[in-house]
Amino acid sequence: ACRVGGEPVQGPKLTPAHPRTVDGQDLAPLHGAYDGGGVTALALAGQVCASGGRDGIVKIHRVVGEGSGLALETVATLVVSPDAPISGVALDAAGTSVVACAMDGSVRAFTAGAGDAWVEAWRRSGAPALSVVLDERRS
Repeated sequence: ACRVGGEPVQGPKLTPAHPRTVDGQDLAPLHGAYDGGGVTALALAGQVCASGGRDGIVKIHRVVGEGSGLALETVATLVVSPDAPISGVALDAAGTSVVACAMDGSVRAFTAGAGDAWVEAWRRSGAPALSVVLDERRS
């Protein structure tokens, strides 16, 4: 930092924008081969995390205990669009349904099946969307 008319001052230690690790934890399961730590879309629901990236893939992760901390375990890799980045992803409150949209207009929904299997529920194509919201049905 630098004050007007003054010498540069030492600020707080900055964290790089796209670190490969944080506190010794490898972030590769979260972001894949792109961006070194950045994702293009992220959704959280309880112990489930969905991350989407430039590769057109959404990864479903489960938060698990690891020693005295927590870690992400990738349980599913879902292809939304092989040609376009993921622009939005949403999970339902239970973390058992996910909807994702890509910059090419692809929108796909998946639901959790038996074990760690996720199955496609539906798909649509249309104009590109920048975000998606998954609203639960209400009686």
